Amino acid sequence: MSPMDVYIADVFFGDNTSKSKHQPILVVDYDDDYLVTYKITTKYANKSESIKKYYYRILDLDVAGLDRQSYVDTLQLVKITRNYVLSRRPIGQLSNRDKVNLFKFVKNNNAKRR
Repeated sequence: MSPMDVYIADVFFGDNTSKSKHQPILVVDYDDDYLVTYKITTKYANKSESIKKYYYRILDLDVAGLDRQSYVDTLQLVKITRNYVLSRRPIGQLSNRDKVNLFKFVKNNNAKRR
């Protein structure tokens, strides 16, 4: 497991720990028990403009192991336990181009939040 790997995980949504779905995640950091991740989503078109500005569009989908246009939801980091990761191996990883662009995207958006 490495930062910028993409896995499939069982991710809870909202404050409800009884509702979850299988979706791709981007690993940002990890330790023996937990992963710090961003969710990856295909749901973009119907989001508000205030939410869309925090969605990074993945350019190299094939490298990331994704088959539909997908976005990294950088609005919040999500900490999950390792046992919620469904795939034993990453389905892909961000390309070097996406890594650099995501870093700039997050840095720029964090500067605007201040």
